[in-house]
Amino acid sequence: MRLTAVGIRNYQDKVEARQDQREKTIMDLYNKGGPSILRKVLGQSNIDNRGINLFGKRKSSLDIDFSEIERDSLNPNLPNIFTEQDVSMSEQGYLELLRDTYNISDGVTARLIANGDPTIFQRIYEAAKDKAEYYAEELGVEPPDSIVGNIVENSAAIPGTPSGRIDIDKVEAYIGREMDSVMRGIIQSQSMQRGQVILGDNFLRKDLGPEKASGYVDEAVQYTLMYAQNADRRISDELERFRLIAQPVDQNQRGRTLTANEEVQQNFLIAYQQQLQDALDFYDDNKIGGKGNPLRLFQLYGISGLLSEAERMPNLMNEPNIKKYVELYGGEAGSDARTILEVPVFEGEENNVQAILMEGYKPSKVPLPQQSFLHRLLYGRILHKDQVIQLIGPDGNKLGYPFSKSKRF
Repeated sequence: MRLTAVGIRNYQDKVEARQDQREKTIMDLYNKGGPSILRKVLGQSNIDNRGINLFGKRKSSLDIDFSEIERDSLNPNLPNIFTEQDVSMSEQGYLELLRDTYNISDGVTARLIANGDPTIFQRIYEAAKDKAEYYAEELGVEPPDSIVGNIVENSAAIPGTPSGRIDIDKVEAYIGREMDSVMRGIIQSQSMQRGQVILGDNFLRKDLGPEKASGYVDEAVQYTLMYAQNADRRISDELERFRLIAQPVDQNQRGRTLTANEEVQQNFLIAYQQQLQDALDFYDDNKIGGKGNPLRLFQLYGISGLLSEAERMPNLMNEPNIKKYVELYGGEAGSDARTILEVPVFEGEENNVQAILMEGYKPSKVPLPQQSFLHRLLYGRILHKDQVIQLIGPDGNKLGYPFSKSKRF
């Protein structure tokens, strides 16, 4: 068949019309479904349009195929991750405010920028500003340095689609020529889906404030108060038992002198009961707003009740008074401000004491003659498992380090 100029022109017109139609199809699909629809359609196409490029308008590679449109990963080591250059001028301003006012770290900044959320720094700044004003105006205290850290720590990050910019070469290979520069720019600039950081309401809620927080403190204190009162009564019962050994009620029975070990135990109980009564008197005599002051009780028993309340209401930990209690009495046994009770260990009690310190100790299985003084204190509910104990051996030397039965160190 002989080619003529008219035939070539007609063929060229048909090719260009088909290319225009394909470009229009690409843009229609993009407008309806975004980049994802392009990868779905082109991934299913088996049309190779290389032969249409008759007039050198497009530099084509012979290995171009129409597999799924490739996108680069958002791996931080790759060059097309979101960087500070992708941050808008407005966001740059909020980022500088966060750096100057709240000392946001470079590491946190880099992670947030890489996520690509377009408004993250503005939202964090506004949340931090609101929280700082709340501390200053309603609580009357300086805001903690950890405001921004707490916000970021409790946020949920939705990463950008694990993909980068669409390979425009493959789109143009389908069309058969270079796209219109405006259309090409639209697809290239918008094809990387940004991530999103959700600022959860855990830290955006208003803190409870001293008045509401006091209700939770009261619940924790009531448990400690009742335990202390019951322990006081049990100590009195024990001291009465020692008294009756020396002075029996039955006049037909002869009393006896307490053994050396019994005298040591009696002296321990007398001294400890005095500490308990001092804490109870302090609670009653130093009322704040009509409520007792639990400071001495926390000093003896720790704050496990308060920590249990904080598990139900995490915002409690933001209240300055509760933070003070936690810092003082919620640390490592022997290192925080809890009172260390020196409990004597007598000759022959070492095995039982060692067993008490082991996991899985079953106090109900221990016969009375084998029960140590420590056993009777802990499981007779005179001492609480959260109290700090330092064991003192028969020779008067310390055995090991301070510990609490609920958490040994």
